[in-house]
Amino acid sequence: TATLEPDELAGAFRAMVDRMREQDRALGTIERGAGGLGDLVRFASHAARDMATGVVVLDRRRRIAALNGAAATLLTIDLEAARGRAIEAVLPSVAGLPRLLAACLEHGRPATREVLRARWPDGREGHFGVTLSPCPGVDQRPTGALMLMTDLTEIRELQQQAQVRENLAAVGEVSAGIAHEVRNALGTILANARLVEKRDDPLAAGPARAIVREVEETAAVIEEFLTYARPAPPKPETFDLRVALVRAAATAPDEIDVEIEGEFGAVHADAALVTRAFDNLFRNAGDVARESGTRLSVTARGRRVADGRMLQVEIEDDGPGIPDDDLERVFTPFYTSRSRGTGLGLASVRRTLSDLGGAVEAARGAAGGALFRLRFPIAPADPERV
Repeated sequence: TATLEPDELAGAFRAMVDRMREQDRALGTIERGAGGLGDLVRFASHAARDMATGVVVLDRRRRIAALNGAAATLLTIDLEAARGRAIEAVLPSVAGLPRLLAACLEHGRPATREVLRARWPDGREGHFGVTLSPCPGVDQRPTGALMLMTDLTEIRELQQQAQVRENLAAVGEVSAGIAHEVRNALGTILANARLVEKRDDPLAAGPARAIVREVEETAAVIEEFLTYARPAPPKPETFDLRVALVRAAATAPDEIDVEIEGEFGAVHADAALVTRAFDNLFRNAGDVARESGTRLSVTARGRRVADGRMLQVEIEDDGPGIPDDDLERVFTPFYTSRSRGTGLGLASVRRTLSDLGGAVEAARGAAGGALFRLRFPIAPADPERV
């Protein structure tokens, strides 16, 4: 199956450094040839037209005075329509950027090589590399600012995948051994509790049955955790991802309605593991529906991303959604906000995607419900080369 090789990760880091250096070179070129806001506007509109780095020129009131095509593409806005608009009106939600803009435009403080997280209204997320430089006026007060932007989304995803794999390996080595020891101890407790349960002693039978029930539930959680911590090696095959979705939807909880739409295709992965990952997400939505007492609609959308190299599936429901503070924690083993959850379902989904060379993230959907974005490597023309 496709995995993140050391050379690939090293290449990702080199690409990030190269993009940051490109920003520095662009900034140097602009500073050498620009004397004021008007010069920056002319540069962004003409000389920077074909640059790969996004160039945005802002006036003192944070309105866009000029931008190049790369910036318009990054911000998914129309080049002509953006001019004269407030930057906040055309930007996605970029954590930390308002603070940096205020420091630059009000106090003349530059910002260099900042990596900021962006979130679009449709739930998409990414990362920008941002450099800000003030444009001083006659009285040295900034008359505007130059903002350089680079898309670092794919590079950050590779970094995060590497970190997830490293963390999962550590979890598997340490906690699986502990779980085995606990499982052995539970086996002894269970055997003795069943002996007590069989005795003709009504005072002991009830507590013994309670012990048996709790031990069996705990043992089931430990077995689930062992499967998560040290899963069996994947058995890759080439299959249509829509087929796995349809199979999982056929056994989805009665409390949810599942619709499948969009573009799908062949992936080279373990079909059973992929189906189980979708099962976990549908069961998670079913649990939310039961606890909220409402029926949920779940939509699974497929589309190709990363220049056609990845197949992305977004699974979105119309439920109460996930609090922003919990968006990353939901994948932590044993973390759950539900009264009866084990906290291993979503952790297992992340483990599966990581083992298959993909990734998963949680977000808030456009309508406020939960949104899970899964990415799978598309099957190559020759599966033997995977």
